[in-house]
Amino acid sequence: RETHCKQTLARLLADLGLQESAYSDLEDQFKNLDLDGNGVVEVTELEELSGKLGEMDGATIATIITACDRNGNGTIDISEFVAAIVLELESKDEKLIMRAFDQMDMNRDARITKGEIF
Repeated sequence: RETHCKQTLARLLADLGLQESAYSDLEDQFKNLDLDGNGVVEVTELEELSGKLGEMDGATIATIITACDRNGNGTIDISEFVAAIVLELESKDEKLIMRAFDQMDMNRDARITKGEIF
């Protein structure tokens, strides 16, 4: 199962252009969440971490699992974790780009001309 996940992840990373070092960082973060080391993050692990940090309630944990769990098995594997992080970062980047564009598009015609830049 781990080999299949790693192969799937390798394809995802190649498609997204994610640097190998960024994947290593995400993998380390995932391992910190996967308390029993079985390759998936379960509700009980998030509850245990939440108990230590005191930052999440049951509804928040359920929301996290639902948002990340692509195959509907109630857990988050490494590929689902990386995909969720990458999609969240991409969404933030897109919003930032849209705000910058909106500020430069002075006449709101959905185009940025040389005159609007200089």
